Amino acid sequence: MHDITHSFHSLPIDGSKILQIRIVPLKRLYLSFLTFPASSSDNEGGREYDLLFSKIIDFKFDVADMSSKITSHVIFSQSSFLDNCKSSTKKYSAKFNKDKLRHYRLTFESGELNVIAEDYSCHLVWQIR
Repeated sequence: MHDITHSFHSLPIDGSKILQIRIVPLKRLYLSFLTFPASSSDNEGGREYDLLFSKIIDFKFDVADMSSKITSHVIFSQSSFLDNCKSSTKKYSAKFNKDKLRHYRLTFESGELNVIAEDYSCHLVWQIR
């Protein structure tokens, strides 16, 4: 069984930088981010990933500096932001499965991105060796 909480926590997001953000309201929020080698002696180079949140109901993007790094990421199955979205989206109830909605948070050095969505996917785009 797919454990969405564990798989989201294991994403290599922390310490990365956002390259691009695209938003399609009520559908998806797409982030492209770049990771860096853990140390100068690391044989692996940087990696670019695409992170896609699908069936988004709401998001809050409060980041002062887009060049700041992501410091942490977390997923919530319960939060006040999630509860508020569930209770205020009655007109969207046919489009969304409220049981699948989760609150995803990316914390940056200069703020946060909070997303309420049904699901996410993350894919490696390329890797520098």
